[in-house]
Amino acid sequence: MFFGYLPAVLFSQNEDTLRHIELPAITIVDSVIRQRPLEQSNTTIDKIIIEKQPASSVGDVAKFIPGVNVKDYGGLGGLKTVSVRGLGTTHTAIIYDGIAVSDYMNGQIDLSKYSTGNIKEVSMSNGQDFSLLQPAKALSSSNIFIIQTNNPKFETREKVSVSAYCSYGSFNYFNPGFALAWQMTKKLITKLDFDLINTAGNYPYVLHYGNNANDSTSKETRQNADLFSTRIELNNYFTFSPKTDLKVKMYYFYSNRGLPSATIYYYQNSGQRLWDKNAFIQSVLTHRFDERFTYRNHTKISTNFTHYLDTKVLNANGFQSDIYQQQEAYINNVIAYSGKKIKLSLTNDLAYNTLDATSNISTLPKRFSSLTAMVVDYSFRNLTLNTNLLHSYYSDNTTYANIEKYKSSFHPFASLSYGVKNFAVSVFFKDVLRNPTFNELYYNRIGTPNLKPERTRQYNLHTAYLKNIETRQFFQLNASLDVYYNQVFDKIVAMPQRNLFIWSMVNYGRVLVQGIDALLGFRTNIYGFDVRLQGTYSYQYAVDDEKNSITYQQQIPYTPRSSGSLFALLSYKSYSISYTLSFVGRRYVFNENISANRLNPYNEHSISLQKTFKEKLALSLSVINLFDAQYEVVRNYPMPMRQFRIKVNYNFNSK
Repeated sequence: MFFGYLPAVLFSQNEDTLRHIELPAITIVDSVIRQRPLEQSNTTIDKIIIEKQPASSVGDVAKFIPGVNVKDYGGLGGLKTVSVRGLGTTHTAIIYDGIAVSDYMNGQIDLSKYSTGNIKEVSMSNGQDFSLLQPAKALSSSNIFIIQTNNPKFETREKVSVSAYCSYGSFNYFNPGFALAWQMTKKLITKLDFDLINTAGNYPYVLHYGNNANDSTSKETRQNADLFSTRIELNNYFTFSPKTDLKVKMYYFYSNRGLPSATIYYYQNSGQRLWDKNAFIQSVLTHRFDERFTYRNHTKISTNFTHYLDTKVLNANGFQSDIYQQQEAYINNVIAYSGKKIKLSLTNDLAYNTLDATSNISTLPKRFSSLTAMVVDYSFRNLTLNTNLLHSYYSDNTTYANIEKYKSSFHPFASLSYGVKNFAVSVFFKDVLRNPTFNELYYNRIGTPNLKPERTRQYNLHTAYLKNIETRQFFQLNASLDVYYNQVFDKIVAMPQRNLFIWSMVNYGRVLVQGIDALLGFRTNIYGFDVRLQGTYSYQYAVDDEKNSITYQQQIPYTPRSSGSLFALLSYKSYSISYTLSFVGRRYVFNENISANRLNPYNEHSISLQKTFKEKLALSLSVINLFDAQYEVVRNYPMPMRQFRIKVNYNFNSK
């Protein structure tokens, strides 16, 4: 974020000179400011696409980013995680308003927790983002997924801004929310966000009793798929001086959801429930010493509570109840220098994480970690070199003896790009480690304390083109193409040991991923019509590359060879219609690529109609899964078929 002054230039009738008067105003900009977007392997889904399609969570929006595979466990409240370019969920850093979202228990961030009601944009950077003022965490992952929330905007003399919305749809889906922002003083803006989702999740589906077309089927209703969640955010934007600003976010999320069982033959009932409570306070402080030197501090304190209950477990108690409590204290300091040709930054993260899960982890693991990176960005004519060296250190404190508790390593990144006017081409190489999670190391019976980190090496060739033509009509064409080659070493997998009941996490084999990501976008404004098209396509050859493996050169589970999306928007005056398509090719649920493990391809079409009244009130009607297709993202977890949704938006500003 950035706070500045708006200069006003007044001409005097009696003098030949200019008088400059600085009028105090507040302009809030994103915490992550990208440099040379054409030269980065980056895809952004902006506010227009988010608002004009019926996505209810960030996980739904991620489907429109090439190279991203969303793993959805079904249901309107189903868990949603992302895997980028076949590397797995734990290799992607999720950045929420400038600071990473962490989960040291299992490393998987559920994107269904983040509704689209207050989202400005989401973006995916392969390798890393080129911003100088970012935490070291953003440099330590194979990919970075950035979520930016809406910032309050005030015109002259406006003091209060209100935005409210409410959606209602099939299966008793109910989603109200609002954002209230007010300019309390010239140096403080406060914004309150609230969002609630409630659904019965009892959608119909067809249960197939076999894999052949002639096998029996029955019409069923999804059970135990209800969801209730609520999110509250309080953001405070301070400007202490033209050089110093501070953003403080207080966040609380609560959910109570049923976990539907796999639809296996005649058993569809489930007694599993999951409660989540997540709270954190984070701040971003920025101070500009002068035009060249800038300092930024990121700080966060968070707690995560998870309660899992299964009332149908056949044990001595007759139920299973597990409670997990995570806590984190985190601080980052970064100093940046911006010269004409060279830019430098030094960033350091310090984090302390704990996990209390006495029912499943016999020790209370504690981890101290430090990430430090030196970033160099050098430009010469049309060439730019962006490179950094990252040092990673972490230390685990547990009751286990004779295990390696300290790890220290260095990891390089280098990108060379060439850009001229509307065209850019770049290549990058990145080497990075993914440290094992607490569950992988210490979970009872399957944890292996001596696991090695997973190591990835990424090679990427990126080309991009952007052309704007502004005459009486407006035309914009943008296109990008990425060709990449990824390797994963010491892949962590679960393997049976003494019997099929006793498993352990082991370092086994390698994964090779070769692929292509393509994006083509077009926008125009002609004769009063606004037209926007954006299409993506991905091809991923992601295989087991361990020569001694029985599945050598076979596609890894749940990674399609082909996938893509299409977004189309037509607007005229106060009316608009949008259409979305997402398609996913054939996948396999296990390492063996045989017909019994195959998941069929699917296409999902959706359409939305919108009418705006006096630029304050908007009414939209959406049909999701327009052609009533039944499909599964995860085996035996059917997704909802056709559903309808109506939404009302209202915006109001007051002096």
